[in-house]
Amino acid sequence: MIDILFRRYARQAGLPPELRHEHVLKHSLATHLVSKGADVLAIKDWIGHADIKSTMVYLQIRNPKRLADARKIYEQG
Repeated sequence: MIDILFRRYARQAGLPPELRHEHVLKHSLATHLVSKGADVLAIKDWIGHADIKSTMVYLQIRNPKRLADARKIYEQG
């Protein structure tokens, strides 16, 4: 039902068709958390990933220090 409702409201909000799925919520959460300086491992737990590599796909890290920290974690995983 979440998928149906999300698609309906996304359409009403004018989101492009390729962004009308509930997976966008995960990406949005990860993006907001990283923009607020949240730890990458905390983000991984929040969005329910077992592997940090999966989390890295969602993150658009713009801060060079956070990017360096994330790469260290990614390389260790």
